[in-house]
Amino acid sequence: MQGQPSPHRTDLKRGKRERVAPGIFRRSNDPDPTRFLLFWSVDRVECSEVFHGTLTQAKKERERKRVKADAGELVAPSRITFAEVWDEYAGMLESLVATDEMSQRTLDLYRQRYRTHLEQPLGRRRVQEIQAKHLSDLLSALRKRNLSAWTTRGVLMLAGSILNHAVTRGYRADNPTNRLSKTERPKAKNKTKARILDVDQIAALISHTIPTYRPLIITAVYTGMRQSELLGLRWRDIDFDASKIRVRHQLSRAKKSAPAKLLPLKTEAGERDLDLTPELAKVLREHKLASSYSKDDEFVFSTLTGEPIYYRNASARGLQKAADRAGLNSEGLPKLSFHDLRHTAITHLIRSGADVAQVQRFAGHAKPSITLDIYVGEFEARKSNDIGERLSAAFARIL
Repeated sequence: MQGQPSPHRTDLKRGKRERVAPGIFRRSNDPDPTRFLLFWSVDRVECSEVFHGTLTQAKKERERKRVKADAGELVAPSRITFAEVWDEYAGMLESLVATDEMSQRTLDLYRQRYRTHLEQPLGRRRVQEIQAKHLSDLLSALRKRNLSAWTTRGVLMLAGSILNHAVTRGYRADNPTNRLSKTERPKAKNKTKARILDVDQIAALISHTIPTYRPLIITAVYTGMRQSELLGLRWRDIDFDASKIRVRHQLSRAKKSAPAKLLPLKTEAGERDLDLTPELAKVLREHKLASSYSKDDEFVFSTLTGEPIYYRNASARGLQKAADRAGLNSEGLPKLSFHDLRHTAITHLIRSGADVAQVQRFAGHAKPSITLDIYVGEFEARKSNDIGERLSAAFARIL
């Protein structure tokens, strides 16, 4: 005959558990009269906690737990780790890549950041244990490695996205990144400032660019388009009659496992119509006449086989070699990039007198605040430069 189970040690020492109020229990022989065991449920999962105080206080605490659980501010205990949440989150991102709602390049960047910066310090931790202090320690470690502010900020944003995924899936109640102070958060500034070319330097760059890449470089200078937008241009996007360039797609970066393909722009603001100046129109008309691939669906900047130009070739064989020959990549300066050409175009537009809204539309920024954050120095310099003229006009009749 099967024997009776032996009593639990706690039952022998403190007695059996007795209900003293809804969801509140005590042990009959417990020598500590202030110790209570509170119970509540989250999504039909029973949760418990030891509480010390009076019975009245225990009732208030238990009710507080119940209300917070009903409001979704408490979650059931879980052993799921940060690494397991990342696996779920990455799987969700893969589905977005499959439907062209996210670029493969962005997903690859997230994976690299997770492996390099997040897996070791956070991967094995239970996601419910991660607090703001752990993220603060992470930021301190990244800063000691002398990473750029943009990289550090990107790592924190990824950690916050993973933790937010944990919140939406009910693994934890809040996102601890929200409790980091403004001082702790990395500033969105790089140590290396974008290079801005003057008119003479732009002319030298263009004159030293070989014919294969000259239309691409000229278009970059005149439009301020991102490199992926430039390489994704098709002839249907160039409206010579209306004098417009319609920016509607970007080109992904080709890999051995996947060729480059057209993708939607990241934001609706990225879809914009840029003025096709007479000078640029002349260059592109001549380029189209000389091209073997000038149909509407064919790429404006293509190889001898009609494929879009590979982004590394555009940079290394096109821009870098031209900059070297023009003497623009002198020692001590960062190599000239397509992003520098974008900054150059936008900066000259600001200096010509364009307002924030015009610059925002030209750049394809999602909000005017982004434009101001990046180019506030240029706007301020322009204001300060005409203060004397404004005062002279205002006080013209005094003297």
